[in-house]
Amino acid sequence: AIVQKVTGQTVLDYLQPRLFEPLGIERATWVQSPEGINAGAYGLSVRTEDIAKLGQLYLQKGQWHGKQLIPAAWVEEATARQTSNGSSPRSDWDQGYGYQFWQSRHGYRGDGAFGQYMLILPKYDAVVAITSGVRDMQAVMNLVWDKLLPEMQSGPVAEDDGAQRALRTTLTGLTVRTPAGRPTSPLARTISGRWYELGANPAGLRAVS
Repeated sequence: AIVQKVTGQTVLDYLQPRLFEPLGIERATWVQSPEGINAGAYGLSVRTEDIAKLGQLYLQKGQWHGKQLIPAAWVEEATARQTSNGSSPRSDWDQGYGYQFWQSRHGYRGDGAFGQYMLILPKYDAVVAITSGVRDMQAVMNLVWDKLLPEMQSGPVAEDDGAQRALRTTLTGLTVRTPAGRPTSPLARTISGRWYELGANPAGLRAVS
């Protein structure tokens, strides 16, 4: 709301030329309040590769193709531990919190509801981007820490043409099944826009539409 009041633009529009366009992020959407203000804490939707780009930008201390998009000092401060938030050594939600960034058992991260991850791992010079829909978000990070990190090496990996071909074949064959049916119900025409009176209820609601 502050950004919009000062600039006359929504945060989404304000970031377009300053962040999204330089990173090549297209068709980003952001939840708005009824007043037309972007939700600051949540609701930004982008592709998995865009999450990876944002993570890479922070890994590179705010630099992108030689241009400083975000001040390096801000990156350092925002991703540092600014407050304590627990004490369990096995929980990635108990490692401390920065400015919209969680500290993790390895590096730091941004995460969203039900398993959207931007894991930044400076020690490994790596970013891991994950989009998923799960209840146990800790289990997803455990897989990265237990399975992926032990296989990471500091030196270059020898080329493996056979593995590259197998990977391309697998990726080419991936599909997402489209659910059968219509996107809306025929009943929508008969019930949408009408008011329905409710009987007495603990919430004090009198009608819904």
